[in-house]
Amino acid sequence: MNGHITISRKDEKEDLYLHLQEAALQYVQRSSGEVWSDYNEHDPGVTLLDALNYVLLETDYRFRFELLDYLASPRNGYLPSSETGFRPETHALFSPSQVFSVNPVTADDYRRLFLTSIDVLRNVWVLPRNGNGVGIYDIILRISPERTAEQRAKIVNEVRQVYQAHRNLCEQIGWIRFQEEDLSEQQSGSLPEQESCKHSDEEVAEIRRQYCRQETNGATPETICRLPFVHAPVFDDLPACYHSAVQLKSYLHVFDSFIEYALNELEELPHWMQLQLSGLSDKKAVWLDMLDKLYGTESNPEYLRCSESVQENRVRRIAFLADIPRWGHDRGRAADLSDFVPESISGLESYIVKLFNLPKYGLEIYLIEHCLLVRDSQTEEPFTVSVILSATDDWLTDDDFRQCCEEAVAARLPAHIRLHLYWQDKNKLQPFRNNFYFWRYALSTKEKIGFDELSDKLKKYLKDDQYWYRKV
Repeated sequence: MNGHITISRKDEKEDLYLHLQEAALQYVQRSSGEVWSDYNEHDPGVTLLDALNYVLLETDYRFRFELLDYLASPRNGYLPSSETGFRPETHALFSPSQVFSVNPVTADDYRRLFLTSIDVLRNVWVLPRNGNGVGIYDIILRISPERTAEQRAKIVNEVRQVYQAHRNLCEQIGWIRFQEEDLSEQQSGSLPEQESCKHSDEEVAEIRRQYCRQETNGATPETICRLPFVHAPVFDDLPACYHSAVQLKSYLHVFDSFIEYALNELEELPHWMQLQLSGLSDKKAVWLDMLDKLYGTESNPEYLRCSESVQENRVRRIAFLADIPRWGHDRGRAADLSDFVPESISGLESYIVKLFNLPKYGLEIYLIEHCLLVRDSQTEEPFTVSVILSATDDWLTDDDFRQCCEEAVAARLPAHIRLHLYWQDKNKLQPFRNNFYFWRYALSTKEKIGFDELSDKLKKYLKDDQYWYRKV
């Protein structure tokens, strides 16, 4: 037989109301001495203490809700978050799947990426090269044998596009073959090693099922909009016989003001926690500092904090912190070379663009992966990049500004990549800038017209110590 459902009584030590009432009476006894000797419930003073302590108890209750409940929209009262339009991202409260997601890193990561992005693939093997070809991935595809040559070419092109959209710095794709094609002894020798991982059809299907589950796990957390901000005057809680005491009502208004102030602060919480440009108060600055600690970022380097106005600083930080998931995901990500647009830049460049107020400093950043300067994808400097920074003369001659930029670039670059860093006056960078963009365009074309000539020009620039204002 099921037992009775009961509500357990609180221990007296855990009852906040009893604690407040006892403490208040003890304080009154110490303060009044023999002037006040009646501490029974019928005494008007005890009645006032009772009403005030009840209000404190109620206020304490209102401050103990879940944080998400305070951030829910108060449009229609007690509604679940799905109906109040609650969006954690507006307060930079990102889910673990958003914060801890990363671009593909290992060969197995790329394999999973291809399997979940291209449905026609029955299986795929991603083979990293060794020796001088380090940083290059060769790919073997398994598809249905009835696919035509045109369909196969389309699949190869789709694989290249998927890879380019997720490519990491100083890495490239090598050859792409189909499993049934004749492979050289060296190439085919890698296949049994991959097959030994037992990549069966069931395992491929499970990878795709896992991907679908991840896609559906981004549900908004449930919240209840409780509307705890409306305060009824303490005077209204007193017995009817007290309602003719107008002076008493004015006296109790002081206590009401304290409670209303606290509740107003709580009601404003969703506003100053939003990453929006309205209400750039000191409270919002505290929230931005909190987000830095929460996500392990540094949106407010000392140099920028000292050189910007309060409003400039907060506007820049809001824009930067709104992209927190992007900085983790794209840390080692390279630019997409499949389709040239100047806005297609690496994760490192995007990070610096958002961290610094570029118009203020006239700052420009360009990144060259040394492995891309040669046509055969093999270089004597694997995993090496050159970063070119440019600023107006006033900032270029500021040693502290340059050091701030250099530290930000070095701290953000993945540890396995070697960095060469160059500085140049913005007004003197035009020749390099033109050749850089033409070179990037040549990389995106199939024919690569002018690629060798443009690569040679960039190599000469990088070796010419006289051209640069400073080289690190």
